[in-house]
Amino acid sequence: MLKLASIFTDGAVLQRNKLIPVWGQATPDELVEITFNGQSAYARTAFGGKFMCYLPSFPAGGPYEMTVKCGNDTLVLKDIMVGEVWLASGQSNMSYALGTDWTNQTTTSPGINQQQLEDFINTLEEKKAFRVFTVPMTLSATKEDSIDAVWRQAKKDAATVGTFSAVAAWFGRYLQEGLEDVPIGLIDSSWGGTRAESWTSTEALFRNPLTYEQALQHMISYSDKAMLERAAASSASMEELLKDVLDLDALYGPNRGLENGWANPDFDDNAWKNMVIPGSWIRQNITDNGIVWVRIPVEIPEKWVGKELILNLGNIDKTDITYFNGTEVGKTGGKLDVSCWNLPRQYTIPAELVKAGRNVIAIRALSFYADGSLSGTKPMYNLQCPELNEQIEIHGTHKVKTELNIGKIQVSMPLNPNLSNPNVPGVLFDSMIYPLIPYAIRGAIWYQGESNAGDAKETYYESVLSNMISDWRFRFCQGDFPFIQVELANYQEPKSYDADSYWANLRNQQDKVCKHMKNVYLISTIDIGDPCDIHPQDKKSVGKRLADNALCNVYGKNGIVPNGPMIRKAVNEGNSVRLIFDYADGMYFLNGSPEGLGFFISGGYDVFVPVDNVIMDGNSLIVSSKNVQTPKKVCYSWADNPDGNLRNGAKLPAHPFMVETEY
Repeated sequence: MLKLASIFTDGAVLQRNKLIPVWGQATPDELVEITFNGQSAYARTAFGGKFMCYLPSFPAGGPYEMTVKCGNDTLVLKDIMVGEVWLASGQSNMSYALGTDWTNQTTTSPGINQQQLEDFINTLEEKKAFRVFTVPMTLSATKEDSIDAVWRQAKKDAATVGTFSAVAAWFGRYLQEGLEDVPIGLIDSSWGGTRAESWTSTEALFRNPLTYEQALQHMISYSDKAMLERAAASSASMEELLKDVLDLDALYGPNRGLENGWANPDFDDNAWKNMVIPGSWIRQNITDNGIVWVRIPVEIPEKWVGKELILNLGNIDKTDITYFNGTEVGKTGGKLDVSCWNLPRQYTIPAELVKAGRNVIAIRALSFYADGSLSGTKPMYNLQCPELNEQIEIHGTHKVKTELNIGKIQVSMPLNPNLSNPNVPGVLFDSMIYPLIPYAIRGAIWYQGESNAGDAKETYYESVLSNMISDWRFRFCQGDFPFIQVELANYQEPKSYDADSYWANLRNQQDKVCKHMKNVYLISTIDIGDPCDIHPQDKKSVGKRLADNALCNVYGKNGIVPNGPMIRKAVNEGNSVRLIFDYADGMYFLNGSPEGLGFFISGGYDVFVPVDNVIMDGNSLIVSSKNVQTPKKVCYSWADNPDGNLRNGAKLPAHPFMVETEY
């Protein structure tokens, strides 16, 4: 009966220099003893069997064993490290994995994600303790106590690190370098397309007048019998949505490709079309949704014969059956299963199937709506011989054949309050944050806001995010732990000024949260976005800036600049305004001339005109316009994708702002 909370697994990282809560379930009204690194702590189980124990603080180190005893039951966890633990959360730009490729055909930065995955793997030192605990995307109608996940060590293996959050992974790498190889543990709990209200507890939402009604509806909806019955049937919701547009008999029918011998190594596929892998068969105009076969020949050396191999295939959209020399070696998903659409495949090849010379991998991939692809990045596609520590790359151009074309299928998922909607207020807190509480952490990094950018009220997001931060801090019992935000990157059509910019307004609210809350920080990515892609690929720079901010503001490392120029205040000087900045040492303009690039000034009624005169004066700028005699406000980079080019000596961009002038 003895068990620990699910976040305590082999390979875990515990927070150094802090009291360490350890909790779980055991025989009611019994003594629990936990021994770790020569120290013991005790707790008595409640009448329901729950217990909470507190280990003393430890310096960084490991690996250690943790032994838990209660009556005749004993648990032992191995390979436990003590170091720095951070929670990474937010929406898709946080969940975007190192091995993910969500680029569209119009992206302005193709291939960056692949190169950054290769950089991460090539520079990784496996002996350093860098570990990730990824919380699976989970929705439920109540607070969850457990998580189906384990701590994983970063390895020189695209199949492993390719699933790590790219932002979190680079943050951890740079943080570890700056802390001289202290073990790093990252807890990734994120979900694309989600709002901050989803990550906040219902109790906290009730405290905020702006979200009270949402919380009330959440409570009512999850007490409704019809809603709960729909939730119980949610596993069939995709089939229900698609039954009128799909021929399920054909989709679930016989495996025609296997019957035709398409998995056999000696099958002649010369007449088949070509497909570049990784890639989308839909975007390569090979076929639409349906079933495709891909055949990948591989030359195996004599020394590999008789040895078990590992096949890595990146992310297959959506389900697959994979064969090696005509024998099935693995399958993922079945029927209309959407849960595995972006999961890397890793299958074991039995030794007896391996022969010298030409071998053939055959993949039967099925996608029933949206895209259809073998995605990820090139390093994720390989055949490994673990015994010899060798591998063969298998990406490239390969033969493809359509077994079934069902056309291009697009459906809209239901957005009413149910268990297929991650934006029900409070639902992600219940499912993906609550089970982590009160694990000892140093702080949190947060990349979110795109889904809240359209909120009409100018102070709404500021209120909601502040409430969420306070909620997390209260529940984790870590005091005012550091919380570092990623400011929304530049996106959409470039403009100098846009009075109606939702993203500029949200960035301004992100900054305001920093100004009124202790230990809340913000990094800018206004220069590393992509006008054509809401998911900019350069996550390495984002992780580096987050780590630098933490190293400076949290760990007190000297010589590190945490931000680009940030406005402190604006002071009227006649018909000019002096803008005083923090982090402004070495301030300069990229093209040497600031005129017309990002600065606008208002004399009232929120009518802004371009600044036509800028004077650099130390850590200040003096701005004016001949059309404004009594300045009231100044803004900079106020657009979704602004053209402001102010930088500091660390080459970091100035943060966008809207500021009222002082006299």
